[in-house]
Amino acid sequence: MKSKKTMDELEIYCESTMRWGSGEVVCAYLSWDERRYYLWFEPTIGFEEWCEEVLERDGSDSMMKMLTELREELSRIGVQEFCDLDGVNSYCKNKCGSDDPFDCAEFYEDEWGNICGA
Repeated sequence: MKSKKTMDELEIYCESTMRWGSGEVVCAYLSWDERRYYLWFEPTIGFEEWCEEVLERDGSDSMMKMLTELREELSRIGVQEFCDLDGVNSYCKNKCGSDDPFDCAEFYEDEWGNICGA
């Protein structure tokens, strides 16, 4: 469910990268408190830089348009909140733009009780 919290209110505790719908690379950021997990997505710095390089090298602004559309989409999605990591991972899987499970963001609890991004 969409949270009332914003990205600016939350601290990033862990992250995992994933492939978005049209092949863009985004970071899934995770924060939490005693009640909920909070998830949001942002383009990776590497993807942003690559879009800028394509513009400079080829003079084509198609990738910059894609980046702008991605930012708008991620902004509309905003911060989502979940009761458990299974909900977080299921949401990430549904947003993943690839059938390869290694392209999908995932979070897990390690043997010491730490939440980690895969």
